[in-house]
Amino acid sequence: MIEKIENHHLEAVERSFTAFQRKENYLKVLEIFTERTQLLENIIFALMSAKLIENAVGDILNKIGKMVGRIRPIYGPAATDDNKYRSLIYAKIAENICQGTHEELIEILKLFGAEKVYLNNVYSAALTVNINGTILLSLDEIRTILVKITSSIEIDLTNYTNKPFGFNDLQTFGFGDGELGSSKYNE
Repeated sequence: MIEKIENHHLEAVERSFTAFQRKENYLKVLEIFTERTQLLENIIFALMSAKLIENAVGDILNKIGKMVGRIRPIYGPAATDDNKYRSLIYAKIAENICQGTHEELIEILKLFGAEKVYLNNVYSAALTVNINGTILLSLDEIRTILVKITSSIEIDLTNYTNKPFGFNDLQTFGFGDGELGSSKYNE
């Protein structure tokens, strides 16, 4: 990480020979040069910072997204919200370097807005994924990403509500209380 020098003049005076530190003319000339150097530092640092993912907005963020392979969606929360789009970019970077472990999948799904994630390997080469939260992508898009990362033959992906319908599980709700979530399964 590049550190910004906040006061070039003070550093220049401290680095000067002791004999010069008390010379008025020397200090005035030094102040002129360090003032200009500080101005350049501030401008260059602002330009460099604007190109970092965590600071980028608008068109710069769109260009970063394009470079990593995650173009800004046309609709949905990330279409107009830079913070949500930034999450998609981080998730795409993670997808690009992910090995497909459960821990990595959970982190990526959380970047997409999942608050709760349940993963279960199903014999043979299948994966059940249950997520809950305000998800930034469609289940089709998430399923496509999961297939790339995990190389699973089948993925059963469900976005469930806060009161999921089910039986034989203490965290699910039965008839009258439970709600069905949306699902995407291999066609």
